[in-house]
Amino acid sequence: MVRNMFSLGVFMLAITSALSSSCCPSIVLQSSGDLASSNQAHILGNYNLVSDDAEGRPIYQLDSSLPRFIFYRSGINNWFVNDQTGINQGYALNTGTEECISDSTGVWEYWDGNAWVQDLYTSAICV
Repeated sequence: MVRNMFSLGVFMLAITSALSSSCCPSIVLQSSGDLASSNQAHILGNYNLVSDDAEGRPIYQLDSSLPRFIFYRSGINNWFVNDQTGINQGYALNTGTEECISDSTGVWEYWDGNAWVQDLYTSAICV
């Protein structure tokens, strides 16, 4: 039994390690749509891979003095941009479920202070 649990642990570690290494180490969150001129434009810019979450998904941090992160919430099946990871809220979200945000085919939405607004011209690009 211990041997089987050890094997499962090694297998899970291999999957977790492989997941982030297959995602881009750096991405650019960019928009040529309404997000770029909105009150949430502060989330746009260069993000670097800083860690993995408990499920092995990448967590990115904005390359600035602002604490902004891109992270995945599996219970909701959305990517979020927020100043804290692991919570169900954010400045913006992406409805994709892909393993890497740069592969997402989901729609980007940002919070305008009253409602979620879709921006079809926002993307996370691998750099």
